[in-house]
Parts: sequence; C-alpha cells; structure tokens
Amino acid sequence: MGDYGIYIWSSYAVTAATMLLTLSWSLLQFRQAKQQLSELEDNGLTKRPFQK
Repeated sequence: MGDYGIYIWSSYAVTAATMLLTLSWSLLQFRQAKQQLSELEDNGLTKRPFQK
C-alpha cells in the first residue's frame, strides 16, 4: 500500500469534499424552500377553505 496510499487517501478526501458540498447544497435548498413556504402561509395561499 506504500505507493498507492496517496491515491487512496486522496480519493477519500475527494469523496468527503463531495459529500460536504452535497450536504451544504441540500441544506441551502431546504432553507430556501422553508422560507418560501412560510411566505406562502403568511399570504394565505396554502390554507384550504374547509379545513377544520
């Protein structure tokens, strides 16, 4: 593993960076969707007329 160790660890680093990037992007999208939903609820656009 001596000669190939750097390739293995660099692939781990790339995988970790990709996962962190995907997680941060997903959290950003979630926050934006949550904000848009709260704006719609404030405007009354998501309320159903005969809901009890």
